[in-house]
Amino acid sequence: MVIDGSNGIPLAFVTLVLTESNQGVYTDIDGKFEFDFVNPQDSLRCSYVGFRTHVIPVNAINGSLTVSLDPLPVSLSEAVVRPGENPAETVMRKVIAVKSSNNPEKSCDFIYDSY
Repeated sequence: MVIDGSNGIPLAFVTLVLTESNQGVYTDIDGKFEFDFVNPQDSLRCSYVGFRTHVIPVNAINGSLTVSLDPLPVSLSEAVVRPGENPAETVMRKVIAVKSSNNPEKSCDFIYDSY
């Protein structure tokens, strides 16, 4: 299980990777995880956004394991969002512009039987 070191709350979707074999899993919604096969010479790297990465030698693990990740203050640069045109609107305008040329009823091969 992987928990938040500051409050003990389970962390969902933490990335856990065996460093030598590059096999990995994610924790479930309750912070639980399971590996089917583990090499005793491997190390388990636990990483999560906003927390310090924790590496544990596999040979130090006996049975079940609770990993406590410490919060890591992260400062991100600002993202500036400017007004502009939605790309979907551009696509829809182009679709509407060629609508009549793609009308199957205007094709000489168009046949329709109604009963």
